[in-house]
Amino acid sequence: MSSQRPSEPPRGERSWLNSWVNVTTWWVEPAARAGAQVLAYGPERVLVEIVDGVVQRFGDGSIEFSAGGRSGKANLDWLRLITRKGRHEAHLQLSDLEFDGFAFDHLSAVVDSAQIISGRQPRLTLDDIRVTGRSLLTVVVGWISDRTVDWAIAVEDAGTVVARHRVRHVTAEVELSVDHDRVQMELRAVRWRRHRVSVPLWLRLRRTITTLELPPGVTVVEARRRGPWVDFDLHVDSIGRTFELAQLRDAILRGGRIPIP
Repeated sequence: MSSQRPSEPPRGERSWLNSWVNVTTWWVEPAARAGAQVLAYGPERVLVEIVDGVVQRFGDGSIEFSAGGRSGKANLDWLRLITRKGRHEAHLQLSDLEFDGFAFDHLSAVVDSAQIISGRQPRLTLDDIRVTGRSLLTVVVGWISDRTVDWAIAVEDAGTVVARHRVRHVTAEVELSVDHDRVQMELRAVRWRRHRVSVPLWLRLRRTITTLELPPGVTVVEARRRGPWVDFDLHVDSIGRTFELAQLRDAILRGGRIPIP
């Protein structure tokens, strides 16, 4: 939770908050009395009210969150819950996202199925998630360079990506790409002292320089450079998290940091 005391919400927002408090009181009070009744109104109702609360409180504004003990912040552009054939599909877009030292221009996620499973500690399950986004080339290259053994990779002022061998006195002009978690380096030119030799198109050499270590079920489908940006496409099989309804409700009411287990 944020340590800063939130400012008084505008009159229209106070009216909405009062109504939302009345509707969601049953989130917490039944849980204190009997775990079996925590979702007495049905898990679908809880999911809808959570989404509505987040959108009304943080929509078109900045949202702070914590996940895995790490803090982040972003602008919430939209969050929608769509019902298709008896399942809930979630759509999320964030912009100016900063998390654990990594910055994204924007990030979008489409969740094929979102559901809350009732119990003493409700569990949110998200299945078949596609995440797309964009980040600055310099940020991505720096992140990859920290994870390679043989090469130190950087972006020059003109936008050229160069890889300097950590032992030999060789510098290569390269193009980076990611294919299913494998970071590949394609050779464009070789520099040695004051000499530069371009590599012809038919002799473009490509090699895998590292494999990204990602959480189980997370795959980098593709990452490609677009000028000074890198566009990426991720796939997440499933995410399941238990959470405290009271803590989440309090964060929404106060406009504080959203806790993500």
